[in-house]
Amino acid sequence: MQKEMYKEIIRYSFLLIGIIIFGLVIYPGLYKYEKLDQSFPVKINRITGDAKILTAKGWQDAGDYDYASALFAEYKQQVIDAMDGQSEIIKNDVMNSVHNELENAKNEIANAAVPETKQPTYADGTSVFYSANNDKSSSRGEVAAIKIALGDSKDTVKKSMGTPDHITNGGDTWYYGSAIISFNNGVVEGWNDQLGELLLK
Repeated sequence: MQKEMYKEIIRYSFLLIGIIIFGLVIYPGLYKYEKLDQSFPVKINRITGDAKILTAKGWQDAGDYDYASALFAEYKQQVIDAMDGQSEIIKNDVMNSVHNELENAKNEIANAAVPETKQPTYADGTSVFYSANNDKSSSRGEVAAIKIALGDSKDTVKKSMGTPDHITNGGDTWYYGSAIISFNNGVVEGWNDQLGELLLK
C-alpha cells in the first residue's frame, strides 16, 4: 500500500514538474516578445537572456536588450536629425518665398504711389515734346512767314517756327537749332539768335 502511495506521489511529482516546465518553456514560448521603442519587434530568450531584433533580413542577434535599445535609439536620433534638416530647408524655402512676395508687393505700392507726370501741351492740346520729325505739317519749311516779337504766345511761336527741337526749364525754354527762345508766364520774354535762325519782327 505504501509502495503504491509512493508511486502515486512520484507520478504526480513528475506531472507537476512537467506542467511547470510546460508553463515556463513551451506554453508562453522560449522567447519573450517586446517592441523596442514601440517600433521594432524584439525577442528575448527566457533562459539565456539573448535578444534578437526583427529586421528586413530576419531575426538578427543584437546582444542584450540594452544594446538593442541603444542601437535603435541612435538610429531613431539619426532619423530625427535628417527630418530636422529637411524641415530647415522647407522653412528657408517658405521664408524666401514670403520675402519675395513682400518685395513684389512693396514695389507695386511704390510704383502706384508715383504720380503720373503731366506733359506740357500747346493750346491745341499737342504735346510740346512732339518731335518736329513726326509733325510734317508743322515743319519750318511749310510754315507761313509769321514773325516773332516779345510778348507773343507759345502758340504764335509754334506757328512761326514749328515744333521746337528741344524744350527745357519746364517748357519755358525752346531750342531751334542754335537759337533759344525764353518764355515767362507763357509769353516770349527774350531770345538768343546769333545765327539768325529765328523769324523775328
